[in-house]
Amino acid sequence: ADLAALADALAAPAGELLTSGWNANGQLGHGDLHTRLSPQRVGGLDGVTAVACGSRATIVLAHGQVYSFGRGDDGQLGQGDRMLGKKPALVANLAGVDVVAIACRGAHCLALSREGELFAWGNNAEGQCGTGSTRILRTPTFVSSLRNVVVTRVACGRQHSLALSAASALYSWGSNEDGATGVGKARGQTPRPQRVGALASVTVTAI
Repeated sequence: ADLAALADALAAPAGELLTSGWNANGQLGHGDLHTRLSPQRVGGLDGVTAVACGSRATIVLAHGQVYSFGRGDDGQLGQGDRMLGKKPALVANLAGVDVVAIACRGAHCLALSREGELFAWGNNAEGQCGTGSTRILRTPTFVSSLRNVVVTRVACGRQHSLALSAASALYSWGSNEDGATGVGKARGQTPRPQRVGALASVTVTAI
């Protein structure tokens, strides 16, 4: 099951992070594996502006930097070969990037820079990281297929991803199962971002 269904992570008004719920993989960020029945503050973080829960891992945006904790078997921590992190740790490959948005679902994650550049990491078995391959990405990797696109919003499904451009164009990639990518296929993979043609004449404002 996804962490989102088992644990809650809340960014408090003061920029603090509160988490509760199942914690068998350290995904609550308290330095242990104990379940929390009520929200508790995660130490070592302030200025939190966004949080995203994936499968067994959590990523947090604070002061334009990305932090992660939990289980990293599929690279979802973005910290190389690190397999378990019970406390928030900086995703070092993004240290020089001013990140403005994050997304995570299943075991892959996305980060969006202020300049509209997109980075992906984690499980990539269905091409959900958008790099054209299906190998696990253990550190954030620039999605080069969108190099000429200014991305403004991002979202993750369990095995697919979405990006919205400044020109209101919607792009999708990953597993086509059940038509999730919207590119007209119900099977196979779309390993690189592809514009959703059915919405070409629509001004998309949110995803």
